[in-house]
Amino acid sequence: MNTQQLERQFQQQEVDRLVKRRIRNLAESLAHLAEVSEGRQLVALIGKGDEFSNIEALQTWIALELKNCGLREENELDYLYARLFMVLGDYTPSML
Repeated sequence: MNTQQLERQFQQQEVDRLVKRRIRNLAESLAHLAEVSEGRQLVALIGKGDEFSNIEALQTWIALELKNCGLREENELDYLYARLFMVLGDYTPSML
């Protein structure tokens, strides 16, 4: 591998790390806003099924939502909050 390839690989790893951090922060904020409890209730509803917690299920769901919606960063949390309740439908915060 030459120097340019290594530099591009490093830059991509840095971008990936920042995206993962952003998704994790959004998931934690969304869980707080939506009063999502600890546990695994969301795994079957919005996750892929292999997540270990509601936060991980939110991270999976957020990554897919952001890939599909194309929002600017300042609008993401509001959109995700509204979208989560649309997806969950009739579920109440006490059920989460």
